[in-house]
Amino acid sequence: MKKIIGTALLCFALIGCSSNLGREPTSLSGVTVQALQTSLTLPPGSSTYIYGMATGGEFGSSDFSQGPYQQLLDADGIPAAALAVTASNSNSFSTDAAFYTIGGVGVSGFTNMAESFGSNNSPGAPSASDTFTVSRQSLVVVVAMAGGQSFLTLSGVPGLQLDGQVGNQNGGVIAMVIAHVSLSPGTYTITENSFPSPAPGQDPNHMADLIGVFVFSGG
Repeated sequence: MKKIIGTALLCFALIGCSSNLGREPTSLSGVTVQALQTSLTLPPGSSTYIYGMATGGEFGSSDFSQGPYQQLLDADGIPAAALAVTASNSNSFSTDAAFYTIGGVGVSGFTNMAESFGSNNSPGAPSASDTFTVSRQSLVVVVAMAGGQSFLTLSGVPGLQLDGQVGNQNGGVIAMVIAHVSLSPGTYTITENSFPSPAPGQDPNHMADLIGVFVFSGG
């Protein structure tokens, strides 16, 4: 587990890992994003599963039950968002929050995976960015979430396709987006911009942005 605790914008360096997982082209399966759910079961058969969760950030939440993960604490030190990578097609967390969202995607047909993260837990957290490098033609999966906020957008990477999302500008949900794109070699920066609910009384200290970028190559 890695907890992100500071109050400034934090970006994590690219981390590489590899495995021999088949020769078929990289593919996605079972992309799902659901509000007001704390558990998710995706279709079996994928090599790797990526999960994200986010809450309103005011009350405590547990870690994901499966997988190494990145956890983001808001400005008050309360878990607001997390990412997990695991071989399990099911994952869950528990929370005392009133609003929360969970999402996930299965990925197959790759030989190399690299992951990087960007976060922002300063009060009001309006955005987070991540700069990542693609060394050869790759499928890139992006999982972005905005703890304590109801809407988010992604920008900076051409051709990004949204596969699953929860969020609206009227409030009542916690925003999350799962997207993908095929990219040629180069260095890219993706930015998440987030927006709080218009309802009065929103506490900036409970707003936090987390974005994960997963680069899959080979097959």
